[in-house]
Amino acid sequence: TSALRILVSRLRAADILWALTGSTAFALQGLPIEPGDIDVQTDEAEAYAIERLFAEHVVRPVRPRNGARITSHFGALELEGITVEIMGDIRKRVPAGPWQPPPDLAALVRWIDWGELRMPVVPLEYEQHAHAELGRLDRARQLGDWLSRSRPA
Repeated sequence: TSALRILVSRLRAADILWALTGSTAFALQGLPIEPGDIDVQTDEAEAYAIERLFAEHVVRPVRPRNGARITSHFGALELEGITVEIMGDIRKRVPAGPWQPPPDLAALVRWIDWGELRMPVVPLEYEQHAHAELGRLDRARQLGDWLSRSRPA
């Protein structure tokens, strides 16, 4: 989509650490799913840098957002009619456990090509594990089933 092209070109030009996550990343890695938005994972400082870079498109300013099981610096943009959610320094907590540190995106990401675009995505294996930890078992199962069918044994 044009929103993805705009996002990728601006983030690349600004040399920002980021990765696609959620349904867009799932679809780009082959999962037969129709993305409803674009989710961008980054660190805290870069979440605010993305907000400044796309200031004219901000629909929800980046702010700390704390839930019982997940916390991040969260905000949203609108590009070409598509919502782009920004999540910086995502931290998860398993039931009765401590907060986990944010993932090391630089070490985690997988680079994929889509047309002329080269972009970082959070690997499906990581996503499956994260969804299972957060108790999102339907999504974890969907990802696990896809991985077992699409990857050689």
